[in-house]
Amino acid sequence: DTAATSLQFAVDFVPAGATVLVAATHYPLPATLAIGKALYLKSTAGPATTILDGGNAARVLLLTNAGAIVEGFTLQRGNSGSSSGGGVRIEPAGTLINCVIRSNTTERSGGGVAMIGGGNLRNCLLHANSANSERGGGAYTYTEGPPPVVENCTFSQNSANEGGGVYLNGTVTFRNSLIW
Repeated sequence: DTAATSLQFAVDFVPAGATVLVAATHYPLPATLAIGKALYLKSTAGPATTILDGGNAARVLLLTNAGAIVEGFTLQRGNSGSSSGGGVRIEPAGTLINCVIRSNTTERSGGGVAMIGGGNLRNCLLHANSANSERGGGAYTYTEGPPPVVENCTFSQNSANEGGGVYLNGTVTFRNSLIW
């Protein structure tokens, strides 16, 4: 029954394999929320009311562990500048489930999400993200190892120089998803 004073503190404090339940509210992030261990970060109320906001100044989320799972958030207004993955960067692995990824930007690739080397997107909406100079407004994948998985996702009104919705570089498993 210990409440953390910030999401990053909670993520850093708990042991690998733990579940962190996050209450519904709007969370302005002063820096990227980084998860580098096996951890289940779950919203208690879903993406409509649990918002992680980069304030157009920071990438919202960085996942660097195959056991890192984030479920039920809106991830918005991330800006990674000249690094790929405006809203979210998954490298080399991690999973997003039932998330809304909207209004994020990068000068490179992957306005909404950059999946570098692997990762999973399941039941997510990627809307109004932009990769201003390169590829994959909604999502960008680059893989030389195990393929990323994109499943039951919707991509809408994303923009980029190449692949406004999605830019797939390498082998990717892409199932039951819509791009419009």
